[in-house]
Amino acid sequence: MIIERISSSLVSTYTADIPMTDETVLVPVAAKPTRTVVPTTSQRHLANLLNTLIERESFPSRIRILDMGCGDVHLLAYLGQVLPTRYPNHSFDFYGFEVGDIGWHAEGYLEGALDFLREHVPQRGWGDRISVFSAQDRWPYAPGSFEIIISNQVLEHVQDHELVFSEIHRCLAPQGVSVHLFPLRETIYEVHAHMPIVHWIHGVERRGRFMSKFARVGFKRKYFEEIHFRGWTNLGEFGAIYADVLEKMTNYKTSKQIVDMAERAGLRPDFDYTKNFLLTKLLSLIGRTQERYSQPNWIDDATLPLLKRLASVTLVLH
Repeated sequence: MIIERISSSLVSTYTADIPMTDETVLVPVAAKPTRTVVPTTSQRHLANLLNTLIERESFPSRIRILDMGCGDVHLLAYLGQVLPTRYPNHSFDFYGFEVGDIGWHAEGYLEGALDFLREHVPQRGWGDRISVFSAQDRWPYAPGSFEIIISNQVLEHVQDHELVFSEIHRCLAPQGVSVHLFPLRETIYEVHAHMPIVHWIHGVERRGRFMSKFARVGFKRKYFEEIHFRGWTNLGEFGAIYADVLEKMTNYKTSKQIVDMAERAGLRPDFDYTKNFLLTKLLSLIGRTQERYSQPNWIDDATLPLLKRLASVTLVLH
């Protein structure tokens, strides 16, 4: 996520219409929007799943969508381009928020996010649609404000899942749905460090030693990705520094923990569309795409124990 360091007492929120209570490629085109968002696999998967749910669930003519932890806002821009075209009989309102007190920072994040959205989906007013507030705060939206709440690679960063699931339950409209793509603790490959099993290792110092060893045998992608940003000068420093980063920025949960917390918040969770993320990845390798998914069946339950170790899972909350 792209976030900006702010004090929890200083909240910058823009929600006038609601009562207060993997790299993206940009391709120029001739007509507005002047630039179109070519989605990553995860963004395409989430859009496909929204297509599936919109066609199967009983949504009203106006659909309000909240992107939880909207980061670079590319997902919001992509959905803002494709959903109104696919469903002309529905109107869509898009919102997003980011938390500003996790420890990362980006000067001018909010202004940059708004500029990106105005450039890529210029027909919508965005100034009051993107919010920044503390991860410890309740969300600044009225109960029942959204038909859909979505997130992409966010839940593994959440420090207080009980609060987040409670706010999802509170902010979803009746018959609303929440969709999340993220890795579980069971996954073998830690996607931020680009190394296997390092998130399973307890203790920052011990994890740092393992990360240095993994880097020495070839797992150096993260070392080179952030060498200028982090300032490490050798693999030992890299392991020590990034082990601490993982400790502070991630909070992996098992599938059972996720289900238990969601149910305590009054939500009905399932992982039925997890296999579709992998299928979307495989289709992209041969240049094929799809726009919606078939009805879940026994294969989803049968393959989940394996798939949750190989890639991100897809959590749907009703």
